[in-house]
Amino acid sequence: MNIIIGGGLIGSHIAKEKGGIILEEQPYIGGLFSLSFKDLGITLVPPLVKDKILVNKFFSNLKFDEFRPQVIYEKEKYLKDKVCDSCEELPSWLSFDKTIYNIENPSDIIYSNNKVIFAHPVLINSNDKKIITNRGNVITYDKIYNTGSRLKLNKLLGIDENLGYISLFDFILISQHKDTEWNIYINGSAGIIFSYIIKIQKNDLDIYYVYSFFKWGKKLPDIYRVLGDLKRLKIINKDEILAYRSHVIKEAILYGEPVPRKVNYVEDCGRLGLWKNFSIEESLNSIRTC
Repeated sequence: MNIIIGGGLIGSHIAKEKGGIILEEQPYIGGLFSLSFKDLGITLVPPLVKDKILVNKFFSNLKFDEFRPQVIYEKEKYLKDKVCDSCEELPSWLSFDKTIYNIENPSDIIYSNNKVIFAHPVLINSNDKKIITNRGNVITYDKIYNTGSRLKLNKLLGIDENLGYISLFDFILISQHKDTEWNIYINGSAGIIFSYIIKIQKNDLDIYYVYSFFKWGKKLPDIYRVLGDLKRLKIINKDEILAYRSHVIKEAILYGEPVPRKVNYVEDCGRLGLWKNFSIEESLNSIRTC
């Protein structure tokens, strides 16, 4: 039997193609593209793609809305040091230099008819090929497809790699639509807690994705500090906010070069498995070699 670790975009499609059971540690599937506001179809991160032709090779029913970035920069030269001073460069999904496309029906990119166990592995026995989960499941496997955290799997396999990551405090706000001269706001100032705002109009509403990056283990960015900076910069006031959610993405920006595994029963796939800062398109493309 195939075991797929991680029920996000890549894990759900590998399970669809290869068959098997998904192990998902969150109480929902979808990963970064699970719905934060289900009735509005708003995902944890905006489903933006640069190559809709490639994406359409995997999906036949997606609807796209053209998103033309209108970018305002503040103190751009300090941005990389603020976001990830250990990175050689920032991920391509943080670059907004050309027309991109917003997926209007993002729930359709997650294949939901797979068998899922909401648990994560705590022991992998390579001799009798069994996985034991934190919920006490004992599952026999033939092959493990890892689309979850490479670092977590390394720990179970006794493998040490020099890999690091930057975490993201993702603050999602909804307000009534108002015209602004920007839909992407980027601020490299150390005095402002957030670094990026992506604003997407949905009917008569504006969805603000406010990104504050931080090093895991350091103090979590404070919601009230974020709200204070948004007010001080005259972006949005608290009384204009109709609803909000916050979410922490632990391994958001990845750095370090992974070493090919010498474990024949494990195949690493997708962004977290291959430890690459993939965009949606690059993640999907990685399925072909998994």
